[in-house]
Amino acid sequence: MCRCLNISPGGYYAWKSRVSSARQQDNQRLGKHIKALHQQSDGVMGSPRIWKALRHQR
Repeated sequence: MCRCLNISPGGYYAWKSRVSSARQQDNQRLGKHIKALHQQSDGVMGSPRIWKALRHQR
């Protein structure tokens, strides 16, 4: 796989063991929150309404 992606095995394992950045953790939390809002609306709520709901919760 490393040959196909043209990366070194050491670089891959260094990336794999690296701790997620604060930004990446925030994005994961936001994604989970968006999925929860969408599921709570039975899949009816689209991106404009989700965006408004997120802005309102701040």
